[in-house]
Amino acid sequence: MLYIATDRPLGPVVSDRLTIEEVEQPLLDELRSIFSKPSVRFVGVEGGCSCDFRHVLADAPFDYFDGMFDHEDPERRDRSDAVARELLAIIQAPLQNGGSVELYPTWAGERLSMPKGSHTMSASEVRPERFFFAEDHLYTVLP
Repeated sequence: MLYIATDRPLGPVVSDRLTIEEVEQPLLDELRSIFSKPSVRFVGVEGGCSCDFRHVLADAPFDYFDGMFDHEDPERRDRSDAVARELLAIIQAPLQNGGSVELYPTWAGERLSMPKGSHTMSASEVRPERFFFAEDHLYTVLP
């Protein structure tokens, strides 16, 4: 599950695959303890979970390395690249004028806990074909 936090609620989202949905109580209260931004939403892929975003389990964020996702079939690779591109497009508006966006990926059904770590990245440096999340880590995206 991928959650996004912004300073202002995200406006209408035009995306082929992604949905931005409100989060209901009591989950919203739990997520507010993780995020510093006031507006929290769920990012779904085609109306479901966020599984098409590449993700790993790790104690600390680490950099992509060649061969990391070689096990992916070409169709999954294309889907993962596409959802990463669409997410980058969606967060462009909140990043204007020096803003930032926070992202928190976690496993569906797990009780939320404080992030294992945090990672700051520049949206302009993200390459969709190399992009992945470390679950239960907080990501701050800058312009």
